[in-house]
Amino acid sequence: MKRFVQLIRNNGDVLAIFGIMMAIFGYIIFTFPGTASDFHQQTEFIRDYVTEPDSHMFSGNFLMYFIVNLFTGFSGNMVAIMTVFSLLVAACETAKYVLVREAFAIDVEKRWARMMSAALLFVYIIPILYFFHGIWPELNYMLLIYLTPNEWHNSTFICMMPFAISAYLLSIRQLEQFDSRRVWYICIALLFSILMKPSFFFIYVVVFPFIYLWKYGFSKEFWLMMIPMAVGVLAVLYEYLTIFLYFPSDGTGGVAITAERFTHWSFWQIRWQSWLVSLALPIIFTVLYWKQIRRDPEFHALAGMLVVSLGIFLFCVERGPRANHGNFAWQLYAIMWFIYYYILKITVRSIQQNGWLKREKGMIVLYGCNVIFGIVYLLRFLITQNYY
Repeated sequence: MKRFVQLIRNNGDVLAIFGIMMAIFGYIIFTFPGTASDFHQQTEFIRDYVTEPDSHMFSGNFLMYFIVNLFTGFSGNMVAIMTVFSLLVAACETAKYVLVREAFAIDVEKRWARMMSAALLFVYIIPILYFFHGIWPELNYMLLIYLTPNEWHNSTFICMMPFAISAYLLSIRQLEQFDSRRVWYICIALLFSILMKPSFFFIYVVVFPFIYLWKYGFSKEFWLMMIPMAVGVLAVLYEYLTIFLYFPSDGTGGVAITAERFTHWSFWQIRWQSWLVSLALPIIFTVLYWKQIRRDPEFHALAGMLVVSLGIFLFCVERGPRANHGNFAWQLYAIMWFIYYYILKITVRSIQQNGWLKREKGMIVLYGCNVIFGIVYLLRFLITQNYY
């Protein structure tokens, strides 16, 4: 009994985060209309997997749907599905908190690690243009036109992130100190992230082979790190083939490589401003800390993944019924979270080494403002039931 009480005391922050997330997502899943998020539609998909005779349980990115059905006993009961769904999404957000807390705890005291990890649950951008939508109605968004580090309305993205974070943190550890056992942990993390949503892997698989080649050359370590890449590619191929096999296109869909977005002014008219606003803090950070980060492999990995994620969004489009689903945009939100994680890590590490200099004070104030706007955005979403 004493051990149990001690365990609760030592992890009170985890229980508090889980309680907050359960309240948030329970409220969204049980009360929001279908158009306010993807949760309502996803509960129907989860039910259809066990109630529809032509459903295919293990096709596509099936993992989230399978987990919810497993813990509801494949009953198809909507109340049970919504309850377990709330628990799953809350658990994934809590897992993000725990993973980052433990990563920060290597460098800082536990109380600071808790605060930093909690900040990353809510950190956002400062949507300056939103305050001018009275003049320009096309700017009346707090999310759609921006690159934001956190999302609250897309369940598969939320469930993907703890596995993507695990794969990323383990990969960075490999750059610091190689461990052959860690290769298999990365394989598992990548596999689970892909089976939730493949967006993070799309940018990881392009950039990290070059980072490992830079670090290890064509050594044994490099070839071992190609194993997770191969596992991920096979998982994506499996998803593609099962979707194509069980849900064939009517001929109007598919994916195209095109420069139509890149070359149309109507696309850039708003986005050049909103993307500049979104990247304001990363740009300021890069300028202020350039000497400190310019040789850091992690910085180069993040910069590379940002470029690749923008390239995917600009040149890859879906046709047909899924043209407006934004499936080639989710990697942007993933990389933004990792950028904000890196900013906080380097800033706090610099505080520990150099003290509270003007640069560090300024960065913490700016970062704090981004966290405050993250809470404001979340409250707006919960009150208005509008994630736009």
